[in-house]
Amino acid sequence: MTTHTATVFIIEDEEEICQMLTTLLLSVDLKPLCFKNALEFLEFLEPDMGGCIITDVRMPGYTGLQLQEKLRERKCDLPLILITAFADVDMAVRAMRKGAFDFQEKPLCQQRLLDSVYEALALDGKRQSESLQKQAILDRASRLTNREREVMENMVVGCPNKVIAYNLGIAQSTVENHRARVMTKMHAESLADLVGMAYISGLVPSPMQRRI
Repeated sequence: MTTHTATVFIIEDEEEICQMLTTLLLSVDLKPLCFKNALEFLEFLEPDMGGCIITDVRMPGYTGLQLQEKLRERKCDLPLILITAFADVDMAVRAMRKGAFDFQEKPLCQQRLLDSVYEALALDGKRQSESLQKQAILDRASRLTNREREVMENMVVGCPNKVIAYNLGIAQSTVENHRARVMTKMHAESLADLVGMAYISGLVPSPMQRRI
């Protein structure tokens, strides 16, 4: 996903502000999509949508902070940029602690808002890329047999072939055959590559996770 194809979802009940934001985003080749309230946006929202959200804090129906809670419930991690005409430090702190990407006051500084949008889209793009990478690894791992999976789990924690053979009660030559098939099925160019795949996808707990 690039910033030129990502959607910036605008949730704003004031038509004038919605139009201003739309014009601003179109002027830099971004794709804005406006909603009058949070409920309208939530009805539109689908899993795996990419982009970011600009929403007013104070609106009829769900407020921006209530929308933030609804997004958390849906496990939606689109970066959220909150805007308000009211200087409210406590509200800003609460929003940021709950995961809001940014908080800006009206009247908006257009350049500062654009900077925030670009950063939010870059973050979402990274998350999307990591999610696709993880799914691709899991798809490849699903083609492993149970024994190949056991061999892989021993491989990524550094066990040599003779130890794997002892752990699994099989011949060392059998381990070598399984290792070769694991590397081929996982599209791994090296053991380090395989280890990275296993940790990224969660197939095997990382060393830090094992210590917890």
